[in-house]
Amino acid sequence: MPEPILTSLDTLLSTYRYFLIDQFGVLHNGVTPYPGAADALQTIKDSGAQAIIISNSGKRSQVNEQRMATLGFPRNSYHTMITSGETAWHRLHDMIQAGTLKPDTRCYLLSNDGDTSSIDGLGLQTTNQIDEANLILLSGIRGDAHSFEHYVDLLKPAITHNTLCICTNPDKWALIGNDRVFGAGRVAEEYEKLGGRVMWIGKPYPEIYQFCLSRFDQFTEANKHEVCCIGDSIEHDICGGRNSGLNTLLVRTGIYQHLPEAKLQPLFEQYGATPDHLMHGFSS
Repeated sequence: MPEPILTSLDTLLSTYRYFLIDQFGVLHNGVTPYPGAADALQTIKDSGAQAIIISNSGKRSQVNEQRMATLGFPRNSYHTMITSGETAWHRLHDMIQAGTLKPDTRCYLLSNDGDTSSIDGLGLQTTNQIDEANLILLSGIRGDAHSFEHYVDLLKPAITHNTLCICTNPDKWALIGNDRVFGAGRVAEEYEKLGGRVMWIGKPYPEIYQFCLSRFDQFTEANKHEVCCIGDSIEHDICGGRNSGLNTLLVRTGIYQHLPEAKLQPLFEQYGATPDHLMHGFSS
């Protein structure tokens, strides 16, 4: 596989008109913004290019926009925000409208901070008894507060009922400051391995990319070569972009920030996806 090209923001802006930029690991670490990231995002906006923040957050877009603003990324510095939680809300809405999901379905919701945005307004009935649930919505977990086994044991009873788990945060690993903890995607992966049914919504799956591309102004399929996906995860950002026929850039902040350069190539081979570009950090 060819090695990715070390590049700069100026070079990217001379090549691409549309950017899909990951949130956690590229712009901030969940606690503080990365140096220069806010200025780089504003530079893209000022150039006339469009940037969509694409995130595997199980919370809806508006909730994340508010969080971004508190971290120094004002809403007017990017085109729009699309999260996996937003994508899932629209998927569930469409399923209810089509009659493939009953609006009063009992839903067992696992989310962070008591967030219910991914089901608000849909009419689903929440239950805290997993044996009563007709649907599991795995929006977020606290890998820093509970063990992996805690979450697996929590979901195991649903396997015998063949309960569908919709995972709206496919990230296997999450950043909390500079610490890396297991994410909701790891829990959903184990649920699936144990025989449970999982519907995956978010990166690297194509639905969220199609949703994002439809939100760009004046975008057509003929413009795909003008899109660059920027992220810190090979498994999610790079694979997702490549599988959707888009160019990609790996940023060396986030989950691989402490990984030696020599260990990147084996990961590219493991996942079968090499980014087109590389940056040490997302900055001008």
